[in-house]
Amino acid sequence: MRNLIVLDERRAALPPGNWVAQSVDAAEDRVFAMTSDGCVACLVDNEVVWDCRLDSAADWLWCHYNQELEAIVCASRSGAIVAIDAKERDVEVIGHFDAGLCAVAWNATDDQVALVTGESLLITMSTSWDVLHEGLLDVPSLHAGSLVSLAWRADGQFLVVNAAAQIQVWEQANASWSLHALGRYEDGRPLTQLESTIAWAPNHTLVATSQILKQQLHVIFFERNGLRHGEFPVDAASVTHLQWNTLSDVLALGVMTTAGQPMVQFWTRNNYHWYLKHERRLDDAIAALSWDLEAPYTVHVLQQAGTLRTLTLEPLVHVSATDAATVAVIDGCELKRTFFQKAPIPPPMCASVLSLPAPINVIAFANDVAALVTSSGSWHLVLDDHVRPVMLQTAGFTQRMQSLAWDGASFWGVPEGDATTLCIVTLDLTTACVLHTSSLKAPGDETFGTLSMDGRAVQLSSGARFHPAQEELDETAHPLYAHWALLEHDLCVGSAGHKLYVNGAVLHASVASFHISHGYLLATTLGAHPQLHFYLLDELVDCKHTPVHTQPVERGAKLVATVPSRADVILQMPRGNLEILSPRPLVLHLVAQCVASAAYAPALELCRKHRVDMNLLVDLDPPTFLASIEALLEAIPVRIRSDRLCLFLTNLHPVNVCGAKYPLDAVHRMPESWDKVLEVCSAVRSALLVRDAAMYLLPLLTCEAKMQLFEPALLRLQALHATDKVLAEKGLKHLLFLVDVDVLYDHALGLYDMDLARLVAGRTQRDPQEYLPQLAAWEALQTTKSIAYMKYVIDVSLKRYAKALTHLTADTDAALALSLITSHHLYEDGLKLFSTTASPIRRQILVAYGSHQVANGAFASAGHTFLSAVPPALELAVDAFRKASEWRLAMSIAARIDKCDLPSLAYEMADELLNAMGTTRNPVAAAELYIHYCHDVDEGVATLVQAREWGLALQAAQLHKRRDLIETEVEPLVLQAADDMETDIAGRFATYKKHWVRLTTLREQIRLFRLHGIDGKTNDGNGLDDGASSAASAFSNMSMSSVGSHNSNRDICFGTSLSFETSSHSATTSPFYAALSATEPASSTNTKKMPRRFRRTKIQEGSADEDAYVETSLRAAMPNAEFLADLRQLLTMLVYFGHSPRAQTLQVQLDAFFQHIQTHVPPAPVHGESTVVAWARPDDATWMVVSRLL
Repeated sequence: MRNLIVLDERRAALPPGNWVAQSVDAAEDRVFAMTSDGCVACLVDNEVVWDCRLDSAADWLWCHYNQELEAIVCASRSGAIVAIDAKERDVEVIGHFDAGLCAVAWNATDDQVALVTGESLLITMSTSWDVLHEGLLDVPSLHAGSLVSLAWRADGQFLVVNAAAQIQVWEQANASWSLHALGRYEDGRPLTQLESTIAWAPNHTLVATSQILKQQLHVIFFERNGLRHGEFPVDAASVTHLQWNTLSDVLALGVMTTAGQPMVQFWTRNNYHWYLKHERRLDDAIAALSWDLEAPYTVHVLQQAGTLRTLTLEPLVHVSATDAATVAVIDGCELKRTFFQKAPIPPPMCASVLSLPAPINVIAFANDVAALVTSSGSWHLVLDDHVRPVMLQTAGFTQRMQSLAWDGASFWGVPEGDATTLCIVTLDLTTACVLHTSSLKAPGDETFGTLSMDGRAVQLSSGARFHPAQEELDETAHPLYAHWALLEHDLCVGSAGHKLYVNGAVLHASVASFHISHGYLLATTLGAHPQLHFYLLDELVDCKHTPVHTQPVERGAKLVATVPSRADVILQMPRGNLEILSPRPLVLHLVAQCVASAAYAPALELCRKHRVDMNLLVDLDPPTFLASIEALLEAIPVRIRSDRLCLFLTNLHPVNVCGAKYPLDAVHRMPESWDKVLEVCSAVRSALLVRDAAMYLLPLLTCEAKMQLFEPALLRLQALHATDKVLAEKGLKHLLFLVDVDVLYDHALGLYDMDLARLVAGRTQRDPQEYLPQLAAWEALQTTKSIAYMKYVIDVSLKRYAKALTHLTADTDAALALSLITSHHLYEDGLKLFSTTASPIRRQILVAYGSHQVANGAFASAGHTFLSAVPPALELAVDAFRKASEWRLAMSIAARIDKCDLPSLAYEMADELLNAMGTTRNPVAAAELYIHYCHDVDEGVATLVQAREWGLALQAAQLHKRRDLIETEVEPLVLQAADDMETDIAGRFATYKKHWVRLTTLREQIRLFRLHGIDGKTNDGNGLDDGASSAASAFSNMSMSSVGSHNSNRDICFGTSLSFETSSHSATTSPFYAALSATEPASSTNTKKMPRRFRRTKIQEGSADEDAYVETSLRAAMPNAEFLADLRQLLTMLVYFGHSPRAQTLQVQLDAFFQHIQTHVPPAPVHGESTVVAWARPDDATWMVVSRLL
C-alpha cells in the first residue's frame, strides 16, 4: 500500500550531441555518457569534468564502466571495442568484429561480457579478453543490422537473449554455454510481436520484456524455464527501455506514446497486481535508463539531447491523520482508497476507486480531503466520493509538482525540475477554487528536499529545516531524511538509510518503517528477529531512548497505519497481505482516554475485546466511576447490558492494577481502607434495584455474591421461583457458578426454608438419601417441638452458635443455653440476651465467664466479672485478684467474707510476692502485708533490708518505735552493702581496663589489615599481591603480646592462601588472655563442669565473635543509671548513720572510674557507623551526695 514519491531530482546538461549510452561508477559517484559519434564524457556532481573522443564512426552504441579494469569499455555497431582508462584517459583498442555487433552486456560482477555478432555468434569473454565460449545462436533471421537484447541473471549462471522475436535462455555449465529454454506460451506456442527490450530481476525470479497482445502493449514476464508468468498492460506505443532496481521491487520503463511523448514509468507489484506508481513526462527521447547499484531507489535517465536526470524515489504510505484512517494507493489513473476505521481490505482490493484523466504522481491529505497531482500537471481534490478538478491555469499556475504537503491552511511543495522554489497554493476545500498562489526561494545556495509528513517544514540540502508558514530557518543540521516529521516540543523524528533518528541522534540502526500515533513512536525493525518497538514521545523529549514495549512481527513487515479511535496497528507483509495488531500500550492509552472522558461503555468494550483487566476502569478514577454508573448502564445496549455487567462485576478484585499491573497513574488515589469490590458492587446494586429486578437478575446476583450477601440473593430466587421458575433456575445456575455450592446450601438452610434448601441441594453433589431425610426431620421439629427449636437445631448444625442462642429462652431452655454458652464461649452474647440482673442464669453466665478468664490468664478481668454477679462470687474474686497480684483489692474483698483468716491470707500472699519471678516479685508489697495485716514488724523490716530499700526499712522501724531493729538490721547491712559496693566498683574498673586494652588491640589490628588491603574482597586467591606482602611484614613486626586471632575475626575475611606463621607461636594463639589467666588460680580437674547454658555464652579467644563479645563486656562494666540510683541511696544512708568518710571513699572511687573512662573511651568500629550511643559522664547530681570538699 505504498506509493513512490520523488525525494530529489538532479539534472545535468551535457554538450550537444546524440547521446546513446551511459554507465555509473557507484563507488566514485561518477557517470559516464557516450554519443553515437564517439564522445565519452565523465560527470561528477552533475558537472562534466572531462571528455574523450573516439574515432569518427557514427555507430557507437554501448559503453560500460568496469571497476576491475578501471576503464570504460565502448563498443560500436560496426564491431569496434575500445577501453578508455578512467584515470589517464588513454584509449586502448581491444579488437574488432568484422561482422559487426548486435548486442553487448556485462554480468553483475563485471568479470564476463557477452557479445552477439552479426554472424549469429554468442561469445563470452573475460576481463582479460580471453574467449570463454563461442557458439552459434539458432536465429535464422538475425543479421548484422539486427538489434539484440541481452540480460544476465545476477549470479552469472544464466543469460537470456531477445533476438528477432525469439526468447532464448542459455545456461552456463563447466565454462560452456548451452541452450536451456525457449520463451513460449503455456501451451508451447511460440511468441509473436515481441519488442527488443529485456531485463532479468536481480532476485532471479522473473525475466521482463514487452509484447503486443491483442493490439495492446503489455509488459510480460517469464520464468527461467521460458514459460510465461503474468503481464500488465501499458498505455503506450512502445517500450524502449526496461530495468529492475537492485531490490527487484520496482520496474522502470522507458516508453513512447503514439503522440511521440517519451515518459519514464515506475511500476511495483503487490499480491500479484502491478501498480503504476509514478510517471515522469520528458521533453526528449530516452537514450539510456539504469538504476543505481548502491541506492536501490535512485535511477539515472539519459536523454538523447544530453540531459541527465537523477531521480531519488522512496516508498511512502499516504494515510490521513483523521479518525477514518484513510489510506490512498496510486494505481496509474486510479486512486484506490481503504478506510481502515470501517474495515481492513487487503490490496489490490479496496473500498473505493476513483478515476482521473492522467496517472497520479502526488498525493497530499488535508484532513479527509485528498489533493492529487497528475503527471500532466493537473490538480484534483477528492471530496467525499467525487473528484473535482482545480483550475490552476486561471490563477497563472502551470508548474508540475514533484511533492506536496498540507500545513493546515495551504498546500505547498516543490515543482518538477526546480528544487530552489517552493510553491504555495491556498484552496477552498469545499469548492476546489484557488484562493491564492505564491512562491518562495530557498535561502542561499540551498535546494529544497524532503517535506515533513506533518506539513510543517521542509528539509534543505544542507540538512537544515525551513518553515514555510513562518518563513523561518532552523540551521540545526540533521541527516538528509527520506521520511520525517516535526512534532511538539520541537521533536524531530526521521529515517534515512534504515536508521531512525530523533533530533539528529540515532534511535535505532536497523528500521524498516516508523509511524507516530497515540503519543507513541512506532517502529518495525529489520534483522533475523524483527520486532515492533514502541517509544513514548514524552520520554523521547527527555532523551530516554528505551522502548516501553516490544513484540515480534513477521520478517519484512512494515507499518501502514493506525486507527486513532481503535488500538489497531496495520502492518503489511512483503507479499502484500495485511496483519492487524492491537498492542497493549495503545489499548491502555485508549482506555485511559475513555475513562478521562467518562466514556465507560466504550472503555468496557475495549477491555473485553483486548482482555484488559476491567478493574482498570475503576482504579484510574474511582470517584468518577462511582458517579458515572447510571450513565454506564444507559450507554450499554439493552441486549448485552446484563452480560457486560456480569462480566465486569465478576472480574472485580481488591488489587489496584494501576502501577501494579499496568504502567498508568491513577487520577485519584483512594486510601488503603477503601474496599473497591464492596463499594462498586454496592453502587451498581443500588442502581439496579430501582430498575426491573427480573431483567437485571444476573447482575444483581453477581453483586450480592461479590458482597457475600448470599441470603438476600437466595431470598430473591425464592420469591422469583413462585412466578417464573425458568428464570429462577437460570439465576440459581449463575449463582452456583459464582459461589461454592456447599456454602450456598448452608446459607439456604440458614433461611429455614426447606423447599429452598432442597432446590439448592439438588444442584450439589450431595446424596439425596442423606439430605432429604435430614431436611424432613428438621421440618418435623416444627410440629413436635417448636419453630424456635427447629431454628436452634439448624443453626447448631451450621455452627452458627451465636444465632442459635437467640432461639432459646431463660424460662424453658436455661440449661441448654448455659451449656451452649460454656461450650462455645458465648458469654458476651449470653449476657446481652439474658440482661435481667436478678436472673439466676445471668449469675451462672458471669461465674462461668470469670472462670474462663481465669483459665486464659486474665485474672484482673476475672475478678471484676466475679464481683459483677448478683450476689457477687467473693471467694472466686479474691482468688482471681490474688493471682493478678492486686493484693490490696484481694485483702479488701476478703474482709467482706465471714470466717476468713486475714493474717493467714496475708502471710500466704506475702510469700507469693517474695517468691514470684520477674516483674511480679514485689518485696515492698510483701513488707506492707507483714507490717499492716500480720503486725510482724520484724519480718517486714527484714524484707525491706534484703530488698536494699534502706529508706523504707528505716521509716518502718521508726514508725513502730523499733530502735533495736535499726541498730541490729538496718545499719549493719548498710555498712555491709558499702563494702559490697566498693568491691563491685573495683571489679568493674578492672574489667573495663582489661576489655578496653583487648578491644583497642583488635581494632588496631583490623585497621592495619584494611590499610594494606587484606580484607578478602579483591584478591581472587591466585597469588599474593603487594598489599598482602606489606600486611604480612607489618604483622610479623607486631608484638605478639598484643596480637590475637588474625584469620578468624569477624571483621577480617581472607580470600588468599596467605598464612601467618612465627617460629614459636601460631596465628591463633592469644598470649594476652594467657597472661591474664596465669594470674588466676588453676582450676581443679575434679571441679564440676560448667552447665551448658553458661558454656554457650563463653567466647573462645580468636573466635569470630570475639570483637562483639569484648565490646559488650566493656560496656556492661560501665555504670548505668540503675547502678547510680542504688549507689546514691546507699550513700544517703551512710551519711545518715554518720559514716560520711565511708561515703566519700565510695564517691572518690567511682569518680576515678569516670575519669578513666573519659580518658579511655571505647574505640570506634573500623568500618561503618556504630549504633551504640557515645558515652557521656553522668551529672554529679544524679549520684553524688557528699561534696568533694568534705
